[in-house]
Amino acid sequence: MAMVGSAFLVLGLYDAIAKLRSLYNRELVAAKLKSPPYSSLGMNVEEWLQLSQTAFIVAGACAAVAGICGFYVLQKSKGARAGLSAAAVPLFFLGFIGGPFSSALVAVSAVLLWTGPARDWFAGRAVRQTVPRRPERQQPPSQGQAQDQAQDQAADPTRPPAPMPPHMPPPVWPPAGGSPVSTGAAPYSGFGAPRAEQSTVPLTKRPAPLVAACVVTWVCTLLVAGLLTLSALAIALEPTTVDELLKEQDRFAELGLTADQVRTTAFAMIGIFVTWSIVAAGLALLVVLRVRWARPLLIASAVLSGMLSFALVTAIAPIVTAVAGMVTAYLLLRPEVSLWLNGR
Repeated sequence: MAMVGSAFLVLGLYDAIAKLRSLYNRELVAAKLKSPPYSSLGMNVEEWLQLSQTAFIVAGACAAVAGICGFYVLQKSKGARAGLSAAAVPLFFLGFIGGPFSSALVAVSAVLLWTGPARDWFAGRAVRQTVPRRPERQQPPSQGQAQDQAQDQAADPTRPPAPMPPHMPPPVWPPAGGSPVSTGAAPYSGFGAPRAEQSTVPLTKRPAPLVAACVVTWVCTLLVAGLLTLSALAIALEPTTVDELLKEQDRFAELGLTADQVRTTAFAMIGIFVTWSIVAAGLALLVVLRVRWARPLLIASAVLSGMLSFALVTAIAPIVTAVAGMVTAYLLLRPEVSLWLNGR
């Protein structure tokens, strides 16, 4: 993941630097700097392009370092793991301008290198088992072994009796100096065969990763639904907001969109995302109630929301939802969550 994501980032940033000072890009930057919040920066087009070029170069260098460290991580180099983790931090933010999805791959790979099994592998010890093993059961003694134990006990009355399986009838000891007394009871059908393995006691306490994933989902869905609802109210109560947006943003005029079309599209998109938030919150509730089919749907929702948020990084909220989506998917994929949902 680190090497592939870094390769795509380097190619994407190289293409971005080549097109940075084109006439079309200069016009886009000039229009952007005239509209808020960029107009408050007090920068001209050349200063913005120079800052963007510096960010592209730094991101490309971090991507190259992450790709090289990813190769040496496979050789069990702890220094390469530290280098990849250090490069992933600035790349996570600077990579948005050149390739948000690729930078997310590098960031996720760096996080996975510090999980428990990965730490065991780097330390040279046995890798821990993510799924607990069931305790081994002792096989019951055969019929011949049980008869031998009864004869030994008859020969030596002072010897303590050997523990017997619960499914075997208790032996009848002969009187002193007498012969063994037969009970006349024949072994039942299937005597001596190993018993069927019983499942472990079902877990009743919800795992902490599951609770954390659901809490993150509820907080983010409430945040998204609340902000989008306020945006819809603002558009409905102040129709001139869309007209001012069309005047400030030239790209809408280039597409030939009218104010009514932009307003209708905005309401449709807001309705889709608010409905999505409500469905995701409901899926989180079903997961807490131990509904197994809701877990894969919630994981798919978290991954998709994270990917869409990486493509909309012009505000703070998409960054929050992108990180929350990755964290939620990781927590729901934990083995203890799977065991709890399966009733084991």
